[in-house]
Amino acid sequence: MRGLKGNVLASYGRFLVVMAVQFALTPIILKAVGAEDFGLWSLTFAVMGFLGLMDGGLATSAVKFIAECRGSGDTERRNKIASTLLALYLGLAGVATVAVFALSLGYVHWFHLPEAKAGVALALLWLLALRSVIFALPLSLFHSLLFGEQKNALLSAVQAGATVVYAAAVWVALKLGAGIIIVGAINLAAMLAEYGVYALLVRRVVPGLKLSLGLAERSQLKTLMGFSGAQLLVNIAQLVRLRTDPILVQLFCGLEPVAAYAVALRIAESALLLIKQAVNVLAPVVAQLHGAGETEKIKTLFVRGSKFVLAGASVLSVAIACLAREVVTLWVGPQMQGAVVPLVVLLGAMALAAPQLVAALVLVMTGHHGFSARAQTVGMFLNVGASLVLVRVFGPVGVALGTLVATVAVDVFTVLPRACRCAGVGVGHYLATVFGPALVCGGAQALVTLGLKAVLPAPTHLLGILPLAVPGALAFAGLFLVAFTRPEDRRWRRKK
Repeated sequence: MRGLKGNVLASYGRFLVVMAVQFALTPIILKAVGAEDFGLWSLTFAVMGFLGLMDGGLATSAVKFIAECRGSGDTERRNKIASTLLALYLGLAGVATVAVFALSLGYVHWFHLPEAKAGVALALLWLLALRSVIFALPLSLFHSLLFGEQKNALLSAVQAGATVVYAAAVWVALKLGAGIIIVGAINLAAMLAEYGVYALLVRRVVPGLKLSLGLAERSQLKTLMGFSGAQLLVNIAQLVRLRTDPILVQLFCGLEPVAAYAVALRIAESALLLIKQAVNVLAPVVAQLHGAGETEKIKTLFVRGSKFVLAGASVLSVAIACLAREVVTLWVGPQMQGAVVPLVVLLGAMALAAPQLVAALVLVMTGHHGFSARAQTVGMFLNVGASLVLVRVFGPVGVALGTLVATVAVDVFTVLPRACRCAGVGVGHYLATVFGPALVCGGAQALVTLGLKAVLPAPTHLLGILPLAVPGALAFAGLFLVAFTRPEDRRWRRKK
């Protein structure tokens, strides 16, 4: 239990460091390289996200089976699995290299990039391809080995340290007049250094490890691919729902709107990731209860977990939405005002998606992972389709609306009812218990925040936003605890 607590704390610490660095670095890069190059940077990362699907869910398979071997003490099988993964990853890296070469032949034309930016675009494409796919695929094996061996604290410490060093190097380079290509090169170098440390740690903390292509086995390949198939569907769906947005904005609106949309997406994603850190903690609890046949406890966890998760998501989304213009202006500058409305829409989607995280967790951990994968796939197509229609009418805001439409249709009206049936919870009871408090308390928070915004002087720096945001958040928390939280709810929350 002590090791688990240490890993959880390390994970949160790493997350906060990474988010803080990204928060500080984004406006610095944007100001130094300009909106067009920053938009190109965001577009290229979005494209690389799709190539990252070549992992095929193998990372999840690696963690599962390496952890199983650790529990059984079967070092020989672990070495065969790791070696099979190494062979797979090397082959995939070769395929990725060919794919990037083919993409580079038409990249500028296919994405309607300015000819003046062709050289920069292709250089960034290869730098980020090496960083995100070609080198990352085989090197990710060392990350999976450490994760499967439950060395999460070490992983978190290395990633946090690498992030800080990367940020410092980028800051110095930009101060010396470097452009976006140098930033890409630093990003690649930081990744190689980080994964190099993982490789060294593997040699020290994974006893008896042998990696050899001669140990790769076809039977292990079949085992790995069988498990990773469902996870690949989920990965594809989640990636498409997150990464197609900048691409659609570029195709229909241009590079500068991509930069503004990327700012909105970064803020909304960061808020959702913060909520997910809490949800992830519930996964082993649900699995354990399912194995013990404790259906009533799963029901309680599903309802109460969703209630508290949605409350946290609502506090974040209402605070940021009410102060969206101030947040964007003080973070990245007034030239990014195009991010304000998409940000508000994306925050709404984020808040509505939060209870679905708990619902999907309950479904997957109780043997309904096939339904979850199919639902995510439907959401992917609906998101892209709605965005394609709405972007023609509303521009970048239409792309954000497409995400909201998919969230409501799939996450709220499909996944949540199925999870309710699975857990034996009435849909009406669930909506009243989970969404009712969030709506009432969120309304009170919005009134307080907007009232303070109307009477207090406009903030001149980011910390100046706190006097506007904190009283509303406290109003939400106070009303939620007094009116909607019973003593047994508070005891359950503290325990979990």
